[in-house]
Amino acid sequence: MAKKVTRNISKTRPEEDEEIKLDLISIENELLRESTNEWKVGTINVSRRLRQYQIEVLKKAKSNGLKWSDLYDMLALSSVIVLSSPCPYPAYIFTHHEWQMITRENSYTTVDPVLPMEVLFSLQNVSTDSLEGKASFLSLGDFEISRVVF
Repeated sequence: MAKKVTRNISKTRPEEDEEIKLDLISIENELLRESTNEWKVGTINVSRRLRQYQIEVLKKAKSNGLKWSDLYDMLALSSVIVLSSPCPYPAYIFTHHEWQMITRENSYTTVDPVLPMEVLFSLQNVSTDSLEGKASFLSLGDFEISRVVF
């Protein structure tokens, strides 16, 4: 049985230049699997482009490691694409025009954060633990969402 880890969110803000330990073998194995669900916008296969970026990030992580300032790279390794403007990915992955098409297709656009900052920090910590291959638990505190989720 996994041990529950509680963290004080105010003390877990990492330094941007602090290197992150990742379970690169598990990530690589996941990237080698054939995609069963592909997202296409017009002629743009977003899933394949993200996979291309993930492979490049994995190579970067193997050779140079990743730091906390590499947030989009960490999220990409977790198969999370950030649909924000301007495009957070290199222009050879998505051109400006392609990114406009992709973000217009996004039906989940929000103006304000959906979750309180404390919950977002907790999600970040859980994601990091997961990438490092550690058992991870999400602490949602006293927010309404914690009563709904648990």
